Amino acid sequence: MNWGYRITIAFIVFASFIGYIVFKASTTKNELVDSNYYEQEMKYQSVMNEKQNTADLKEKPEITQHGENIIISFPEALSKDFENGECIFLRPSDSKLDRSVKLNLINGNQILAASQFSKGLYSIKLKWKMSSKNYVEEKNMIIL
Repeated sequence: MNWGYRITIAFIVFASFIGYIVFKASTTKNELVDSNYYEQEMKYQSVMNEKQNTADLKEKPEITQHGENIIISFPEALSKDFENGECIFLRPSDSKLDRSVKLNLINGNQILAASQFSKGLYSIKLKWKMSSKNYVEEKNMIIL
């Protein structure tokens, strides 16, 4: 085989590879973490204040998975002044799996069944109000 055929074959392989990449890119779902990102960007300073309020706390709430349960636990000092809150589970790979749970603490804890969630990575946003101040804590967690 002479060099002319080799160049032609190399060009066909390269063009096929580029075609495959274009096809894969056009069929891949690109989901935003949040559909109303523009509105949230406009409120960014209040979010920064909420994060600073959380950073100023000596003890912070925790979100953990123990077996078949996901436990949201507030330290006793925080649960005394707790007014209301919400825990938002965002699934980066599929927005249809996003969940939002209103917090109803019992002895400073809220227990959720892990079976309510699909297994995988979640970006969790814990928002609560305590002593007329808003707080937010963000965490990534793999639910098993």
